[in-house]
Amino acid sequence: MDPEKRAQDVLRCDVCSDKEREKSQAEVYCSTSHTNVCSPCVAKHMASNNSKKHDIVLLHSANTEVDMPNCPTHSAMKCELFCKKCNMPICLKCLTSNYNSHAVEEIIEM
Repeated sequence: MDPEKRAQDVLRCDVCSDKEREKSQAEVYCSTSHTNVCSPCVAKHMASNNSKKHDIVLLHSANTEVDMPNCPTHSAMKCELFCKKCNMPICLKCLTSNYNSHAVEEIIEM
């Protein structure tokens, strides 16, 4: 599917129904079990494993790390930039060689 024509969806609850369309929007994150949870499912999630202390935080404040893609040209480098002209992720080595006159943006800022 063309990345420009793909819609972004919200994070869905990992505890709700198995049917993707029936899952509610996640509002909190359990950093203990790495689970996205909607408000109605919080108690159910916490009861699912009483042996753990669940660390529940608001989803927007969860400390999630962005996994940058590897550069297809420079395999040892991570793509930290996005070339707006070519519509593709690039690494710092790419920027200094082939894309130095192109408009770029940091991926993390996008």
